[in-house]
Amino acid sequence: MGMNPISVQQDLIPMGIMGVRGFQAYQQYEAGKEAKQAYYEEATELARQTAYTQRMALEEQREINREGRTAEGKAISAAAGRGLRVGGSVVTLAQAIQAKVERRKALVGMQFQEEARRNAFRIGQYHRAGRSAKKAGGYQAVESLLTGGLEAWDYHRKLGR
Repeated sequence: MGMNPISVQQDLIPMGIMGVRGFQAYQQYEAGKEAKQAYYEEATELARQTAYTQRMALEEQREINREGRTAEGKAISAAAGRGLRVGGSVVTLAQAIQAKVERRKALVGMQFQEEARRNAFRIGQYHRAGRSAKKAGGYQAVESLLTGGLEAWDYHRKLGR
C-alpha cells in the first residue's frame, strides 16, 4: 500500500513552516550577536581614545612644567642681572610662577578626568546596549520558533489530526 500524496504534502507544509521559522530565528539570533559586537567595538574604540587623551594630558602637564621652569629661570636671571639678590621679591615671583604652573596642570588634569568620567559612562552604556541587543535577538529567535510551532500545530489541528 503506497503513501497518500496529499498526506505527504500536508506533512511537508508544517515542516516548511518550521524551516522558515528556524531560518528566521537563526537570522535574529545572529543579528543580536552582531549588534553586541558592534557596541563592544565602539566601547573599545572609546577606551582607546580615552587612553590617548590621557597620554596627551600628561604630555601637556610636562610641557607646562617645562614652561614654568623656563619662566622661573628667566625671572631669576633677570633679577640677578639687575643686581638683586635671590630672596624676597624674587622668591615671591618664583612662587607665583610655580603656583600658576600648578593651577594650569590641575586644570588640564581636571579636564581629562571629566572627559574620562564621561567616556567611562558611555563605555558602560555601549556594553549594556550590546548585551540588550544580544538578548533581544535571542528573544526574537525564540519567539519565531514558538510562532512556527504554533502555526504548524494550528495547521494540523485544522486538518483534524
